[in-house]
Amino acid sequence: MSAPKSINVREAIDKLAKEFTDRCGEDIIGVIVLRDDGLPIYSYFLKYSGDPKDAAAMISLAMGPSRRAYRTLMNNARLDEVILSGPEGKIIIRSLPLDEYIGGRRIYIGVITSKEPNIGLILTELDRLCRDVLNIFLR
Repeated sequence: MSAPKSINVREAIDKLAKEFTDRCGEDIIGVIVLRDDGLPIYSYFLKYSGDPKDAAAMISLAMGPSRRAYRTLMNNARLDEVILSGPEGKIIIRSLPLDEYIGGRRIYIGVITSKEPNIGLILTELDRLCRDVLNIFLR
């Protein structure tokens, strides 16, 4: 008997998130995959002591007004990424480019970084992570 698909999805994302953090090194505090309503699908935090549900809710909350502002100012174009920067690090939020949303919900990947991350490396590796996670949802 095969395992339920949800377990396979979580296991596959877990492997990808760990590979992502290994490639990016100590710059990564955490990675979270979530729905646009703030429900976490998967989280992998190395140095975050808070509740992943709170992180997911805040990331989702940041995307809502950002998406509306971008659509308004950019002729209804789709927002792909938001980067929040502050003295303690960055929060990078990517929207997966799904033409059909999973269960009617958009899917985001959030990455929380350290104070002075190698942003070029992280963005390059995030491209790969998003592509690989998208492939998991589309299979």
